[in-house]
Amino acid sequence: MNITKRLRNLAAAAAFLIAGGAVCPAAEFCGKPLLDHFYKAAAARETPAAELKAISDGNLRALQERLAPLSAEEKSLVRKIAANPPYKVHRLKFQYLPTVLELGKLLSRAEAEELELVAKPLHTPAREDRLFGAYNCVFVAVGSPLGRDAYGDVVVYLKDGVDYGGWATPWSGYYFLGRNKFKLLLDKPAAFTRGVYQEQGWPRAYALMAVSALRAMPEQNRRNVLYRLLGESRSGLWEMFDSERLGYLEAKYDRHVSLEQVRMIYVPDGQYAEVLRWPQAQRWRAIIAPAGAMPQ
Repeated sequence: MNITKRLRNLAAAAAFLIAGGAVCPAAEFCGKPLLDHFYKAAAARETPAAELKAISDGNLRALQERLAPLSAEEKSLVRKIAANPPYKVHRLKFQYLPTVLELGKLLSRAEAEELELVAKPLHTPAREDRLFGAYNCVFVAVGSPLGRDAYGDVVVYLKDGVDYGGWATPWSGYYFLGRNKFKLLLDKPAAFTRGVYQEQGWPRAYALMAVSALRAMPEQNRRNVLYRLLGESRSGLWEMFDSERLGYLEAKYDRHVSLEQVRMIYVPDGQYAEVLRWPQAQRWRAIIAPAGAMPQ
């Protein structure tokens, strides 16, 4: 083998390892590679939900211990967030809406491929699948009522106050792997798992992330932002989380999300009348509204 070809092969192998190649087996459900890695030495395994809850509870305890004790103002913020939980928002392109309404669910890439539908690989790189089983996940933005507009102009709100088994991290897999791509000795699945929070813990996780972010601000700025947060409406509170960069959570749900779990579907104003005429929309008319009716 000539030196040029050998160098090329070495470079390809290095790139594969940096991207997380050979770290995890093919996933059977959203989160499986993380759980397999975290519990690889366990003599017996629990259900995925129980394992995720144990990881989430441990992460919340560690975060709370690091920030303890909380001031009276910080405790007020914790209560404010508990009373005004983050929005759970999925966005999709309008062209996919007829299929979603017909099937009655939001699909992961894996399930879309099984049904021989057009998959959307652009937003889900293979290295995310190796890290945490991303192809089996439906992604939902937790926090702002606007979600992440890069993913489409149809806005889907999941119901509040119900735990549908989702888990979230304060970073996307793409961002996490990009930030750590040169840390060859970093145990990436273990590091990623340290940011896992189960659905019931999202308000608490967000409150503690906000406390940490506020403490890093200059005193006058901190007090100003905190007082504004405490006086905001629910939508204003979560828009401030984005604008002030107080925290971020990206949720993952396994395989699909039923439209029975959806509170509202907001479509572009100019296409609302068209959507209501679709046969596949009739079952879901009560939860379809124009984008202009979204929370302000």
